[in-house]
Amino acid sequence: MNFYYYQSEVIRCLEVVKLIGAHTTTLEPEINVLKQDEQEIQSFIRSLDNKPFIVLQPCAVDKRRMWPLENYPLLADRLKQKNIEVVFAGSGEDKSAVDGIITLMKEKAISVCGEFSLGGLTALLSKASLVIGADTGPLHLARAVNTPTVGIYWAPNLINWGPVTRSIHHPVVSWNMTCPFCGIVPNDPYPFEPRINCDHAISFVRDITVQQVLDAAESFLGSGLKKESALTSVSEC
Repeated sequence: MNFYYYQSEVIRCLEVVKLIGAHTTTLEPEINVLKQDEQEIQSFIRSLDNKPFIVLQPCAVDKRRMWPLENYPLLADRLKQKNIEVVFAGSGEDKSAVDGIITLMKEKAISVCGEFSLGGLTALLSKASLVIGADTGPLHLARAVNTPTVGIYWAPNLINWGPVTRSIHHPVVSWNMTCPFCGIVPNDPYPFEPRINCDHAISFVRDITVQQVLDAAESFLGSGLKKESALTSVSEC
């Protein structure tokens, strides 16, 4: 089997294990949330007073995958106006950036940056009605716990790392191949591995509009895909 970079990594792995006789009936990754992880977030979930919530994950290690932070105050305000709680997630290092977003909002939002372990974050994502964010770890964790997602992707990365199915996952895609700073197309031979002249830490998905992300979110919020009460789910464990 020849290696070809532009392929869904999920399908690539399934093709490999098929060579040794393994088979699966699912295409999306799946993980189980442990009881101790749900217990870690129990107080926080109760503090939401049983209100449905959306998790926003604005930051990523690679800034080129990040949607411009200045888009999030308007996005979060519009979501709050739908009577849905907005929770910003991230690492401790993301806290200052997220606090800056919340400061610019007209509505109130919650930050849990750095407050939970990886397991606790996974439990939180599993209770959310929707997760919106950059193409980074928490977005993929949300997929693995079967939470609807709106992912913000640069087109070449969508091929490899985007969701395989679309029933509860809606990627919003930037098809702009050129670096916004220098105009070079840095996906030869692979995405974000330029050989010369371009390593600019600038968003490659900045052309995606707030309205595009809202439209994708509303397609889920109006379709009955909201999860059961998060508080009920935790208290029954």
